[in-house]
Amino acid sequence: FDKQTAIVLTDESLLIPLLHSLPQELSDNINITMGYPLRQTTAYTFVERVIELQKNMRRSSNGDTTFYHTDVMGILSHPYLTERASKKCEKIRNEILAGRYIRVSSKTFAEEDLLSTIFCTTSSWSELSKHLLDTISVIISTPTEKAEVNKLQLSYLTILSEQITELSNCLNKCDIDISTSTFTSLLKRHLQTIRIPFSG
Repeated sequence: FDKQTAIVLTDESLLIPLLHSLPQELSDNINITMGYPLRQTTAYTFVERVIELQKNMRRSSNGDTTFYHTDVMGILSHPYLTERASKKCEKIRNEILAGRYIRVSSKTFAEEDLLSTIFCTTSSWSELSKHLLDTISVIISTPTEKAEVNKLQLSYLTILSEQITELSNCLNKCDIDISTSTFTSLLKRHLQTIRIPFSG
């Protein structure tokens, strides 16, 4: 590449791999003129997994809360967590596999602030909305070793947080009582229309 090279991508999903493969001397001097779909980012997949975790959460008669093992493993294996709490995540994943657990108690995550924030329970759409915002906030505030990756993550997560807040405010103004499943459906549809505003 030289300073005047123009690249036309025929598939917008190639943008992020291209950005990650650019040499360091070019990474600070690029001009992108397109919007990138939020639904194709790791931020969107993370929110989807948190929503599924809450959807399949169960409360037992003794007051304990448990999560489905597939949802737990999906979140613990997500880059956002492996970049921030890799040792703790690996330890819990190994415990789940060794014990062949189907349901995982919320007490498993109590010792780690990051994990205890993510693996908490909600019982209404407004609680889920606040939980998603709290989860995004704790991900943003927990540093990673890769500063460049963190800049991209921060922009994705900030946009997600703004969109969740916007939808919640609209629903609160309408004063309509909706179910959690309706809220998650509206949220997913809304987020799938959002494009990250990379601009020239």
